[in-house]
Amino acid sequence: MRRRTGTMFPPTASGTHDERFAPVVEVFEEQLISFPYGGAALAIFVDGEPVVDVWGGMADAMAGKAWRRDTLAVPFSCSKSVTAIVVLTLVEQGILELDTPLAHYWPEFADRGKQHITIRNVLSHRGGLPSVDAPLSFVDVCDGGPLVAALEGQQPLWEPGTGHAYHAITVGALIGEVVRRVTGKTLGTHLRDHLGTLLDLDMWIGLPPSHHSRVAPVLPPSPADYIPAVHEPVVDYLRDDVRILQALTLGGAVRIPVVGLTTETDWNDSRLWSAELPAGNAMTTVRSLAKLHAALVSETTATSGTSISPILSPSTLRDARECLSEGAPVIGPDSGPFPRWGTGFMLSSHARPMLSENSFGHDGAAGGLCFADDDHRVGFAFLPSVMGTGPDSRADRIVDELRHCITL
Repeated sequence: MRRRTGTMFPPTASGTHDERFAPVVEVFEEQLISFPYGGAALAIFVDGEPVVDVWGGMADAMAGKAWRRDTLAVPFSCSKSVTAIVVLTLVEQGILELDTPLAHYWPEFADRGKQHITIRNVLSHRGGLPSVDAPLSFVDVCDGGPLVAALEGQQPLWEPGTGHAYHAITVGALIGEVVRRVTGKTLGTHLRDHLGTLLDLDMWIGLPPSHHSRVAPVLPPSPADYIPAVHEPVVDYLRDDVRILQALTLGGAVRIPVVGLTTETDWNDSRLWSAELPAGNAMTTVRSLAKLHAALVSETTATSGTSISPILSPSTLRDARECLSEGAPVIGPDSGPFPRWGTGFMLSSHARPMLSENSFGHDGAAGGLCFADDDHRVGFAFLPSVMGTGPDSRADRIVDELRHCITL
């Protein structure tokens, strides 16, 4: 591998990469040019070894801080892949069963027609609980308890299991409460105590204040990138069907930038970084996110320095990759292309292309993407700080070049 150094300002990326993947790094650098006031990082593992580990741009332009090797990014829904991995490790340990109702572990949840909702229903966005009716504040969401209580008393919006709609934040709250009930630990604590310790991951769900200075704040896209012909139909749709933003923001409790609609965000509030939102705030370096996914499909190096087998069995991964939700959702657009989901993982699709048909992971609202690929034994993660405009193809172009390099 060679080392690229120089200024931390685009277009030059710092870090290391195998020469075979130099074209991938070049595409990454092109992304940095597109958003000169922000930054990003990219990491790729093949057969358990890092072949790309690069970063560049500004972690915090207002503070004059360049992106560094240890910069933590806000991954948004890439966190769902992390949460799925934690749950599947508990399944393999015999602590959880995917097709068991949540109420088995959490009896109070059975209220108002929810007694048959399974863990798999929730992880595949088929639980009928994408949002909450009860009014919540930002403090309520950070606390966690009021959100769990609201879901406990909520009636499903449709008969669970009969359709799907994206549970943007609620999936993490629901699964997190089940994990707490069966292990006595929060999901974030379980992540740190087990996978974090095993693989030496710089990753947190519930970031300690001592690490807040390492976080790259999320930035909205430039107004100059707003294209009326492309974005106005999306904005109009969101205004017409308020249920989508209600799900994305929990009724406005946690604001998120939406191009053409608002630039306000709560995702740069340090209280949110320290909270546990397993669906959205697995604060991490890109390297740790890629390594965790590499550990699903190849041998990797443990904290001890020894080589360890994949952390989940092939049969568990095959089961988790089975497509359970695709096509038009109950809440959302009625024309595609549509994402596809298995049990916790987003699957490769026309809406979210990954490396191959056997890739699985998740994307994030800021344009990030993480996945594992069983065909090529790849772990991949790309996390930018500047939110893109829809459709956001930054990760697509990097993955396209990776596919070319791997199949040469």
